[in-house]
Amino acid sequence: MPPEGERPTPVEVRAGKVLTQEGDPGREFMIIASGTATVRRAGRKIATLGPGDFFGELSVLAGVPRTATVTADNEMV
Repeated sequence: MPPEGERPTPVEVRAGKVLTQEGDPGREFMIIASGTATVRRAGRKIATLGPGDFFGELSVLAGVPRTATVTADNEMV
């Protein structure tokens, strides 16, 4: 089992919450356990994510600003 600070932390999210904002710095990597989210780049929808999908890894691994805005479509964990 990983040390305390290295385990994923489940977070409940309400519909409509912006999870990442394009251009902002990012420190979190997120994995969707339930629910769906819409991914937009320059205001244009480019994807829908669901359980098992993840996002935010590029900012965490490469230290670059968020490349897209991700918004919860419904309640998520």
